[in-house]
Amino acid sequence: MSDDTSLNRKIYELSDLAASLKATISKTYQGRYWIKAEIAKLNFYPKSGHCYPDLVEKSDHKVKAQMRAIIWADDFFRINQEFLKVTNEPLKEGISILFMAGITYSPVYGLSLQIYNVEPSFTLGKMAQQKNETIKKLKESKLFDLNRSLPFPKLPKTIAIISVETSKGYHDFNAIMNANEFGFAFHFKLFPSLLQGDQAVNSMLLQLDEIRKYANLFDAVLIIRGGGGDVGLSCYDHFSLASAIASFPIPVITGIGHSTNETVVEMVAYANKITPTDVAYFLLSKFLAAQQEITDSIKSIFENSKNLLRFKQNWVQNISRQFSASSTKMLHNSYFLLQLNSSKLQQSIHQRQNLERINMHKFQGQIVYFAENQFQKHYSQIQMQQAKLEQTSVFFIRRKKEELSQVESKLKLLDPVNVLKRGYSITKINGKSLRNADQLSINDELRTIVYKGEIRSIVQKIIKNKKDEN
Repeated sequence: MSDDTSLNRKIYELSDLAASLKATISKTYQGRYWIKAEIAKLNFYPKSGHCYPDLVEKSDHKVKAQMRAIIWADDFFRINQEFLKVTNEPLKEGISILFMAGITYSPVYGLSLQIYNVEPSFTLGKMAQQKNETIKKLKESKLFDLNRSLPFPKLPKTIAIISVETSKGYHDFNAIMNANEFGFAFHFKLFPSLLQGDQAVNSMLLQLDEIRKYANLFDAVLIIRGGGGDVGLSCYDHFSLASAIASFPIPVITGIGHSTNETVVEMVAYANKITPTDVAYFLLSKFLAAQQEITDSIKSIFENSKNLLRFKQNWVQNISRQFSASSTKMLHNSYFLLQLNSSKLQQSIHQRQNLERINMHKFQGQIVYFAENQFQKHYSQIQMQQAKLEQTSVFFIRRKKEELSQVESKLKLLDPVNVLKRGYSITKINGKSLRNADQLSINDELRTIVYKGEIRSIVQKIIKNKKDEN
């Protein structure tokens, strides 16, 4: 301190003021205090291990206060490990923390808070609160169940994948899908993205926007990652990411590789599978279900054809028996009627002979003519009716036999034996039908089944279709 006699005023050195502030602060704030604030910037220096967080307090998105802090290397390592163990997240920017600190003042570096401890459960509660708020907002905006209500394709062949190309989970998924024993073919398009950490939300949102441009080309979107355990999953509770997935126009399937509580993204996705391999088996199950449906349909058609043929055969036999019985019955009835009429006619003639014997000679010729004419008339009608019935029966039976023959011919064409007779053959490897040259290796033994016999052969050369290779 010095005196300025010309103006009669005291002038202080900056160091004097700094020393006074340091003494005042040291005397006033001697203890340690529990304080809550948000980490605006972490400022971690890996080389020294020290951390210099910038802390802020906000209200309605406005900064009410901000202050620098320091966490020495040993404290930072211990605090970060405890924080990671409880929250599954490291200390990072943008989170709220409750910490114990002392207030220090340095004439060179100014006022700062020296952090000795951080309470992870406080941050965990804040994270849970933010997660619940995200779920509430999604439900209020009627987005929560939107993606899960979409129809899922029977055969999801073209898939967009959000993942990291070098991740183990992505490679495990590809290994299962590309080497499936059923020979199912899929088409994948990778959209590389960060899957955890502070930048993961924006990275995944960018790729979702890119996929949305070509949504009509894809059957589903997969978000898969492997390794990393449960660390860095808070990004999957972010409202922006969860709402983008919930409102996505095609089904989204997640497999982000953890087994703890579901994240919001997993809740709103069409389906959530724990690991990428589970996602692969989920897609394969769709194809297996469709294959079984086709197999059941073929079996049903074959059984229905057999039942229809059996029904037609029985129906024709029943109709034939009914016509035969009806024709015989009508013939007997007509013959009986003829005999009855003949008997009545004879009785009438005898009666009239007895009653009018005198007139018999006069009308004898007319009576005889009348009797013969009536007899011939009835007999001709009976013959015509009998011939008509026989002709109708023969025509009907012939037509039904032709229909039956056509059904039998169609069934014979479907018989595998007849297919083999036409020169076709069936080639099998390890008891399974061969469909694709990709199933073969040099020196594999093949069984070729022809109409009469079986051929065993050894693969010496494999020529693949160039179109399939492309």
